[in-house]
Amino acid sequence: MKKILIFNWKANPASLGEASNLANILNHSFSALGDKYDIAVAVPSLYLIPLTQIMNKGIRLMAQSVGTADVGPHTGGIAPLMLKENNLLYSLLGHSEDRKQNKLVDSDIAGLLKANLQNGVKTVLCVGENTKSDNSFEEIREQIDEIFLKAVAGYSAPEIYNNVAVAYEPLWAIGSKIDIDLNYVEKQISSLRNYLKSKTQDQLDILYGGSVNKINIKALLDLSVLSGVLIGERSSQKEWLEDFLQSMI
Repeated sequence: MKKILIFNWKANPASLGEASNLANILNHSFSALGDKYDIAVAVPSLYLIPLTQIMNKGIRLMAQSVGTADVGPHTGGIAPLMLKENNLLYSLLGHSEDRKQNKLVDSDIAGLLKANLQNGVKTVLCVGENTKSDNSFEEIREQIDEIFLKAVAGYSAPEIYNNVAVAYEPLWAIGSKIDIDLNYVEKQISSLRNYLKSKTQDQLDILYGGSVNKINIKALLDLSVLSGVLIGERSSQKEWLEDFLQSMI
């Protein structure tokens, strides 16, 4: 089973030319990495359509979020139907930065996830606790209950498995330079995997995001409970990306 690598460029780079250069770096490495990993890139919405003409078809392009459940009078919003009609069928959803910047609460994200499902947009739902503690899984469980379970109600286990993955992103680790506690990550993901299976009767893909780099990624990917990783802003930096991809070959 291939592990999953998702690169989240966030609000980077500044120009389409730079984005095209990054796409070509990924294209160049894909022949060596495509047999080992499923690769996706979450890019700013401005670049989604032009990059479909550049990016290797084996590399999935993702929206970084959706802004509204429906097309209509929602200034600044990107709806799942827009993604579907432009053959862009993958999206992150509920990233902590998106929640904070757009003041999203769990019920908002549940509605957006439901709209993605209704429009055939495959979603990587981000969940995670604010602080590290022995009881922090309760915060994650509440997010699963309020977002995931409400959105997928009425869908079969295969429909859920084929259309939704979950990214565990502890908020205290995102953008930090902390050393990852592999035992803690494995415990949290095992708890998340067991809880999701108890609710869906199937094994969903679960990724980890939070200070992933070329030093710790191999140890993370060796965790049997983990389906892949979500790599953040550094993946939009040319030199870092080239070095990282070379380390993965």
